[in-house]
Amino acid sequence: MITTTSSATSAADSTSTVPRFFALPNLSSQEVSRVDPVAFDEKPRKDTKASHTAYATSPDTKDCFLSFYQGQLEGVRVSNSNPAIFLHGLLADYEAPLTQEQRLRCVDKCKVKPTFVSESYSGGTHAFWLFEAPVPLLGTSNTHEFLAIAKRELAIDRAFEQFDESAFFNTAQYFHRGWKWTPTGTAPIPMERLMLWLSRSWKKYDWASQGVEMPLSRVKEEVDKRYPSRWSGDFREGSRGVRFWDPTADNPTAAVVTPSGMICYTGGTSFMSWNAIFGDNFCESYESETEGAALRDCYCVNDKFWHRQKCVSDTVKRPRWRCYNRTNAESLLAEKYSLRRRRKPGEDASQLERVISTVISMKTLDGAVPILFSDEETATINGRTYLNISVVEAMQPERTKGKHWGDGFPWLAEFLENLLGDSDKRQLMAFMSWLAYAYQGALKHKPRRGQAVFIAGGAGTGKSFLSECILTPLFGGSFDATDFLCGRTRFNRELFSCGLWTINDATPLKDTSSHEHYSAMVKKLVANSTFAFEGKFIESEKIPWLGRVVVTCNTDAESLRILPVVDINNSDKLMFFRSTDKELEEKDPESKVAAELPAFANYLANYEIPKECQGGARFGVAGYMHPDLKSAAEEQGASGTFAEILDTFLRGYFMEPDVNELRGTASEIFSLMSNDEAVRPLVDRWLNPISVGTRMGQLRARGKYPLEQNGRTWRITKADFIKYREGGPQQ
Repeated sequence: MITTTSSATSAADSTSTVPRFFALPNLSSQEVSRVDPVAFDEKPRKDTKASHTAYATSPDTKDCFLSFYQGQLEGVRVSNSNPAIFLHGLLADYEAPLTQEQRLRCVDKCKVKPTFVSESYSGGTHAFWLFEAPVPLLGTSNTHEFLAIAKRELAIDRAFEQFDESAFFNTAQYFHRGWKWTPTGTAPIPMERLMLWLSRSWKKYDWASQGVEMPLSRVKEEVDKRYPSRWSGDFREGSRGVRFWDPTADNPTAAVVTPSGMICYTGGTSFMSWNAIFGDNFCESYESETEGAALRDCYCVNDKFWHRQKCVSDTVKRPRWRCYNRTNAESLLAEKYSLRRRRKPGEDASQLERVISTVISMKTLDGAVPILFSDEETATINGRTYLNISVVEAMQPERTKGKHWGDGFPWLAEFLENLLGDSDKRQLMAFMSWLAYAYQGALKHKPRRGQAVFIAGGAGTGKSFLSECILTPLFGGSFDATDFLCGRTRFNRELFSCGLWTINDATPLKDTSSHEHYSAMVKKLVANSTFAFEGKFIESEKIPWLGRVVVTCNTDAESLRILPVVDINNSDKLMFFRSTDKELEEKDPESKVAAELPAFANYLANYEIPKECQGGARFGVAGYMHPDLKSAAEEQGASGTFAEILDTFLRGYFMEPDVNELRGTASEIFSLMSNDEAVRPLVDRWLNPISVGTRMGQLRARGKYPLEQNGRTWRITKADFIKYREGGPQQ
């Protein structure tokens, strides 16, 4: 409750000779001046309402349109851009026409008589209740609450007939002075009563909207430290005193203590927050200890609360985010940050409730998703803002070792040479360039696109060991992507939480449609940078992913079916490595790698990609395809089967001496193939007019068959076909 005291002093410096009315010369004007309506000369009344309206709005009019509201810029009309900060009285409009005798009889019956009354243009009444001193206003809600209390306490709506309530609550409304201006002899409403109304209007006020709420004991310590002897008496909510921060202020009751600052009756501003008085550093030191720390560590996503936990480990500095329902979140925040659960007297929300409310209103995000190898706590993607819940970090390098090949990792260097070495070391160099480029981007939190890698070789050579025990820890983890890439599931939330997807000796794809889906997925993962992040019973989100795909397999014909189809559209997105057939003989390779991997990581971190391995801006590293694996991949899938059928057909078709070319649409070529006894059974089983056009397009994209296309027409000459057959696969 606000303490009420004698107002003689507080009123003294704001009444007497200073006019309390604010007037516009016309309703088109923006300039306001203080006036004394008593001394104002009345203007002749206009003949009609229309002429009065035109007169009131004319920029040339010099009259008196009144308000008791003082704007933040005193000389400017009150509006949304210039809100009212002080109220000097109450002005009410009543529309029922009255004679002057009737009007004065109504004045005598008023619960509290107005200070002045006048007659409006329509014959109604304007009533003016003057305040002993102006009262501060703290925004729209507080102003409305104060006016409602004043209306009720003074019975304003019943003082005269046909009360205009909307105009009464409109702070931007200006009223014509009117005619028959009459003082009633009633004294202004005393400050004690105004203070009582103000105290009631403040009970439901959100002080946090004005500034940081702080323990007043802590504020008092700062007052005594910075402004010694400037405050007398208690320093608690509702206490009144001097504007201690202003060395020129001497009114001992001109300011009132609130949880978030000082309400001011003098000094040109209605409120001074603790931030404004003491500076942001003082308030931030308190906020950071309690509410600020809690707000920093909490977000709201889909009505759940995500809280920042400690870092995963000493080497992984990213925090771990955990999800809680509201009840558990409140318990956690109250205990961890010592937030007050109970409301203080007259308080609408406790400190804990304020934090929860602020998190909901100010820190609600669209989703919580992993954004790999990123420093960002939150990220905006396609207009939606997400919390980054990734904990993945690339392995930190051992900076004192790994300055050159084998330094600190001799066993690992030998293993890689045995696995991927060739006569000119081109294959190992290409692999190291790919690996270093990917690792450096992850380590520096600047991930970049890179090719999908396929490693084929004999059983027991260490292909899976390379994937699981070397690449996986380098990139902070991996996940088996077999089911997702092969189209067996669309759910991938675990996958997109990792920077490395692996397939190790998986069951090969046996049907054409599955293989085409698999090939398309691999191409998409390399070419795109954002993907649908999907899980069961949750909304799909679009997130960035710039990780890597690594597939290992054996070299038998069945196992090699895990290689994707190769054509000119995806050949730059794939890298094929053929391992040697030397078996891994080390009995405990895991221990060897664990000891040497940090040094190897430092070698990768400082690796300079050789000129011959450098690629374009898209992937950074030039592609590499072992010729044996490339040839095997090119024959995969439906296009490989079609190539065999077409090859058989063309050999017979060009047997005719007078036939030098094949020309026609896909449908025409399909018809010719259907009439050929040698390939008819295969055509009937595998092809139709549409698929023929599709497969010829795939063959042309692979760059092998000398097919030409002009619109819907396809063409191949006998000479080109014979040259192709004699030359074999063209590299």
